[in-house]
Amino acid sequence: MNYSVPGSSILLIFLLTMVLGISIMNIMRSTTYMLDIAHKREQYDQQYYATEGLLNYGIACAIELDIKQGINPMVIDVGTWPPQSKNNYQGRLKITQIDSVMHIQSFLMKSNIPICVLSCKLTKQKDNVLLDSVEKERFVISNFQHTFF
Repeated sequence: MNYSVPGSSILLIFLLTMVLGISIMNIMRSTTYMLDIAHKREQYDQQYYATEGLLNYGIACAIELDIKQGINPMVIDVGTWPPQSKNNYQGRLKITQIDSVMHIQSFLMKSNIPICVLSCKLTKQKDNVLLDSVEKERFVISNFQHTFF
């Protein structure tokens, strides 16, 4: 008996090619998803570290500037943040002092829409520290929070 039918080898090659093509397409799709995840993670890290730098700048400003006590916050628009950045992010700081506690919020914005917000409380301690023969005020940072939109 003759088991070979004309065209059976072409049919077998066609089926193997189809299975190989489907598996390659699935691998490409999962690779694309992983690449998108890596890109989003990099974007998240850039935005987070830019906002963290802005918060550190806000802490330095809060220590150096004379902030009036009250409910209305002091708002500082920083402009392009981080400096020399290719992204079109703007920075905004809000500093509010209530008693001996300063609430500092840093906003990373794009087109006046907040992307990331970091905030903390800066508490002035009663005891001062001696640094380079000069008495300096001592501050404690607490209640660190972050929000992404």
